Order: sequence, then C-alpha cells, then structure tokens
Amino acid sequence: YVRKNDNARALLSLRDSDALVQKWVSADGALIVVQHGRLVKLLGFKEQQMQGQIVLQQDWLTKSRSLIHQGDKSHIISDWSAVKHQGVESRIEVIAIVNEELSYFDHTIESVRVDEQVEFSSGEVITNTFWFSKNNGMLLKSRQQPLPNWSVFELEYISDIANNLSAIGTSNI
Repeated sequence: YVRKNDNARALLSLRDSDALVQKWVSADGALIVVQHGRLVKLLGFKEQQMQGQIVLQQDWLTKSRSLIHQGDKSHIISDWSAVKHQGVESRIEVIAIVNEELSYFDHTIESVRVDEQVEFSSGEVITNTFWFSKNNGMLLKSRQQPLPNWSVFELEYISDIANNLSAIGTSNI
C-alpha cells in the first residue's frame, strides 16, 4: 500500500523486482521505485517528479537490520525535476532505534523503528521513519518525505506483513 500525506491508501502492484530495486505501479500508472526501501523515483504524481538518487556513501538501508546503529550516516545527491533542483545534497543520520508494535488484521507484529534525520544543503531538516520486523529484519513500513515541502509517502509492504504474521503463528489473517 501507499499513502500520500493523509489521502486514502492505494494498492500498488509489484511491476519489477531484483535484489536491489523494486518498481511499484498504481492502477492509474503512477510509479514508485524503491532501492533497499528508500524512495529513489516517483513518476506520475502531478506536482512531484523525482528522477533518482545517487548514494555517495553507503546507505545505512543496505545493511542487515542487526548492523544498523544510531549514528550511522549516509550522503546522498538527488535530482528532482519538478522543482528544478539537480544535485540536491543531503546528509542522513540514524537518530533513533526503538522497539515498537505494529497492528495489522487485529494482530501485532514486534518491530524495530528506525528514524533518520535528513539535512539538506539548504539547512532544512526532515525525519523519515522505517519499521523492520523484529522477527526476520524485513522492512514492513516506511514514511518518507523526499524533499522539504513535499508530500510524505507512507509505504506498507503488506505481503511481508502477512508473511510475518504467518511466521509468528497467526493463522486467521
């Protein structure tokens, strides 16, 4: 599922996937591309088009969940077509790692919430959040704002959520 700001959730279909990149498409043709869980491309959203990101330092999201630590840092350069910004630099730091329960289908999943602070070269700062399964380390959900003053995109990986519920013995989902 994807939710843009406070709008209703929309169901996305996985169009293409490999070990690094997943391409999700909506019924109206909007495309969301994620790499290791990070939004790297948005197409088909009227006010916002994002061409892609180039990671200059290892993105903490490429690490196994057990190797992610508070203070981990990344440096990213992004290209944004709708706002005429190319080469927008941002520095990312993991600022919190917290155990948290997620509720789905009247059941709970133990998760680890990771908050990252993104500081742009303009001085503006935003916070993105990622939830990983405590059971298997899979990314279950994220809330990301690609650029200040842009929409917030909440992604929920419902297949991985269902697999986690199944793994913990929930049979009636």
